[in-house]
Amino acid sequence: MKLSEIMTTKVVTVGPDDEFDVALGLFERYPFRHLPVVHMGALVSLLSRRDLSLATGWRDVKTRRLRGPKDPHLIRHIMRDRVVSLTPDHEVDAAASMMVGKRVGAIPILEANLLVGLVTGSDILAAMRKRNPRALWGQTPEAGAKVSEYMQHEPDALESGSDLSEAAGICRRKALSHLPVTEGGVLVGLLSEHELRFELEEHEGPADQILSEVMVRDLITIGPDEDLSIAADSMINNKVSGLPVVQGEGLVGFLTDQDIMQHFTAKFRVPGF
Repeated sequence: MKLSEIMTTKVVTVGPDDEFDVALGLFERYPFRHLPVVHMGALVSLLSRRDLSLATGWRDVKTRRLRGPKDPHLIRHIMRDRVVSLTPDHEVDAAASMMVGKRVGAIPILEANLLVGLVTGSDILAAMRKRNPRALWGQTPEAGAKVSEYMQHEPDALESGSDLSEAAGICRRKALSHLPVTEGGVLVGLLSEHELRFELEEHEGPADQILSEVMVRDLITIGPDEDLSIAADSMINNKVSGLPVVQGEGLVGFLTDQDIMQHFTAKFRVPGF
């Protein structure tokens, strides 16, 4: 399957001389996690939600502006120098291998050095799931690969009574996109970096807000003994990039779409990526 069959062609972009607030506004308006940085039609970088969150230090607009002109405020100040890319004629396998090997969540698609599309981890996961029968997801037809083999064990989590400043510190320091919230080891909620940044941006002095006031309680989870194919279906159907792994009511792990792609690329690795 070619990337031209699955890539998004209507790509929202920003320019290198746009201010952070332009990108922040786009990330708030749309559900995507990456913004290609384009100058005169040519790709110059790729900006992620995480890049922007780390660059702003989880500070609100007012606070950043008070720091003065020396504080980074243009996208060119934080954009990456090197960006991996592929062409529309590359296969899905190549994109999956590149995402896992380079640890990236999206790949710009170029044709004649111009941006023509974008492929995300969710796009790759959906294509892999559609193309491959259930048996190919398992190590053998009789025993499928299990969530427990690929999940992150003992994921970072905070108690529901913790405050937002502590959550921001962990997400910033460890570059987390999701932070499970627990009560005595029992999973009770989930906080994404999007929700965390929104709370810190919209409310002044939010340090005394506790996670139970802002966390998402309606959770989609997976068990450690479930097949990866079940986890993939859940991510695709619910349009999420990660799932808390629970046993009983206790949090035992966290599984991302890249964890699932790791299994896929180990079976169908493309040399050079």
